[in-house]
Amino acid sequence: MNNEQRETKEIITPIGKHKIVMKTYITGKEDKEIKKIWRNIEVTIEKDKQTSKPIHVGDRLEEAERKVVELVIISVDGETENVVDLILAMRKKDCTLIEKEIDKVTKDEDEDEEKKNNQ
Repeated sequence: MNNEQRETKEIITPIGKHKIVMKTYITGKEDKEIKKIWRNIEVTIEKDKQTSKPIHVGDRLEEAERKVVELVIISVDGETENVVDLILAMRKKDCTLIEKEIDKVTKDEDEDEEKKNNQ
């Protein structure tokens, strides 16, 4: 299924009035792509006084956040390239709104639908 066939929504940021087009859900495949970043952390254990290679969890977090934005955001003000950089160049309040909207998409929406249907 490509982006043209997937349900999308538009949001307008509060400060810069940027138009963001985003997916309304992620697929299982996209979820696995995000989780794969965390699963590929290498751990080296120090043994016999040999120094282990440090792990920078912050780098993995940033990589995962960028991947989520790339997967969920379709366009920023009509631009489909470099959406992560376009969003990061916005004012913090605009970025925060986009992050909150992305979180709504990436959390387990199927669980929410199931709860709604059982009420």
